[in-house]
Amino acid sequence: MTGCHSKRLFVLFLFLGNQVCRIVGQGRLHPKLTRVGGLIQILKTLRVWVFLLYLGLIIVTPVPAIVTPGQCQCTPATNCADGGSAVDPRVLNNPAFPVCTPPNRFCCNLISTTPPIVVTPPTCGTQPLIPFPAYTVGAGQASYSEYPWMVVVLGTDNSYIGGGVLIDGNTVLTVAHKVTPLTVGLKVRLGEYILNAVNEPNPAVEIAVTTIRIHEQYQVANLQNDIAVLKLASSVDFNANPHIRPICLPALGASFAGQRCWVSGFGASSFVNGVYSTVMREVDLPVLDGPTCQTRMQTTRLGAGFILNQQAFLCAGGEPGKDSCTGDGGSPLVCQVGTQWFLAGLVSWGIGCGVNTIPGVYTNIPNYIGWITTNRV
Repeated sequence: MTGCHSKRLFVLFLFLGNQVCRIVGQGRLHPKLTRVGGLIQILKTLRVWVFLLYLGLIIVTPVPAIVTPGQCQCTPATNCADGGSAVDPRVLNNPAFPVCTPPNRFCCNLISTTPPIVVTPPTCGTQPLIPFPAYTVGAGQASYSEYPWMVVVLGTDNSYIGGGVLIDGNTVLTVAHKVTPLTVGLKVRLGEYILNAVNEPNPAVEIAVTTIRIHEQYQVANLQNDIAVLKLASSVDFNANPHIRPICLPALGASFAGQRCWVSGFGASSFVNGVYSTVMREVDLPVLDGPTCQTRMQTTRLGAGFILNQQAFLCAGGEPGKDSCTGDGGSPLVCQVGTQWFLAGLVSWGIGCGVNTIPGVYTNIPNYIGWITTNRV
């Protein structure tokens, strides 16, 4: 049926062409049109083109939908990614498109002549230790880029929320109690060292948070399952930001008891009248086993009946004057294994700060690896 339909269209075009030519030749059109000297010749030429079209001697290239005309240009046909993208500009009814000088074609799907930028994630848990000679590190302060996975969680109004840790190019872990309930949107600042400084070797990077995933069994009353995933609006460009790197995640159920590990953050220096730090601080702490932690916590106001959920929490510290504190919530506790650093915990809660024999309590990351794996996607 398609062949018969095409023949009928051809006969119709040919007949109409003949009729129009006769009418024009007899002067029966409007006087203004009869004064157009080339009209008869145009119509005769049209008959020839219709005939050639019917014979299949003229190929009309389909015009693709052009989403971004600014990326189109006149170029040799070999630069077009596919034949459908190289179109003759004469079939484009748009004065904004250029007329190309043969043998160039108007192409909207160019073959890239520049190799793509490959952003290779750096090895997790490594410290670039970039020199910062313009700053003298004070007591208790971290060195520049010593904790490249450290994250500052902010409100979109620049209010300080807490700490966090980068585990891949667009995923941050923090504690649930810092991000629920929320009255503002969130963003993260990566690669920060001195708050609001402008003379650091590499600038800090801010990225909006698009998704907050709080553990389904988080309990406000006792902070069990105190963990949340923040998904970022874009991925970190590690090539352009050598001072930013992700931390390694430990194996499921791994234990760091008996090791000395490190906490970084911008929290207060003491629980009472503590002032938040403008420079990233660090402190080394011993990680305690679960029973020892529970025994020590029972000597506090929690009382002898206190039972520590050792699946949800681990403890570190208990040395006078050395502890994480107010404002450090969500900051990472990291432990070195070989040449790499692994995430052991997130600052969660405590009884005071830096009290002798009383450790701080952290979300026990090795026991949440399954949850993290599911929710980081």
